[in-house]
Amino acid sequence: MNPTFKQFSVRAIRQEDYAQWLPLWLGYNEFYGRVGATALPEEITAATWERFFNPHEPVHGLVAVNEDGQVVGLVHYLFHRSTTRLNHVCYLQDLFTAHDQEAAVLGDCSFKLFMTQPKKPRAAAFTGPRKQAMRPAALCMTKLPST
Repeated sequence: MNPTFKQFSVRAIRQEDYAQWLPLWLGYNEFYGRVGATALPEEITAATWERFFNPHEPVHGLVAVNEDGQVVGLVHYLFHRSTTRLNHVCYLQDLFTAHDQEAAVLGDCSFKLFMTQPKKPRAAAFTGPRKQAMRPAALCMTKLPST
């Protein structure tokens, strides 16, 4: 392993993660220009957070936690029906990391974990945002580092 990378674990988001998740969520939204006058209303952030813990919602959240116990990355994804497939499609909604140098490792861990969630419908395909200027973590969608 590259000595500049810390060890990470990726797990389902928990209620107690909110204080560490929120700065990442705000950073993610700022990256996409949703800051200041164009910031998302607080009601959207609150609803998004609550959806992660509602078993009737198709929206799920994962966090990457470093060896110091700090939440340093987030992944939000959902399963939905498709007009071109019989099975559900897994859509990677949001992927963001606290540090650019950690992006590839977090992306790799997050991608592998959410694609193998045992309690979720089997996905027929994986889709994600098409924006070219995504933060480096999105590179995991096309070039996974070897593990």
